[in-house]
Amino acid sequence: MLNLLFGLQGRIDRLPYFLGVTGCQLVMAGLLWGVLATGPTPATLAIFVLGALICTWVSFALTWKRLHDFELSGAWALLMLAPLVNVAMYLLFSVLKGDTADPPYVAPGAPPDDASRS
Repeated sequence: MLNLLFGLQGRIDRLPYFLGVTGCQLVMAGLLWGVLATGPTPATLAIFVLGALICTWVSFALTWKRLHDFELSGAWALLMLAPLVNVAMYLLFSVLKGDTADPPYVAPGAPPDDASRS
């Protein structure tokens, strides 16, 4: 589970991507609501910033792996930092079907798995 949310290796399908990124958005909304409801104190702001950093990384990692599902470099996930581009990428990656070819994505220059040699 930690690799799914925090790792950059492998690929993921539409549903895990959609659920993961949507879950992060809901967590962020809850954290923001908590800060606004209790007032911005140093403790609530620290919790919000920590939650925002974690959710940003999780969304980035999920997008990185989703790009692998399209046989693209995960570095394209940096486009998620551009306003409106991130919304378009989220919607497209939640709807479009990725590449179903075998073997799964292998980073350029990486040696193939033993399983893919047989």
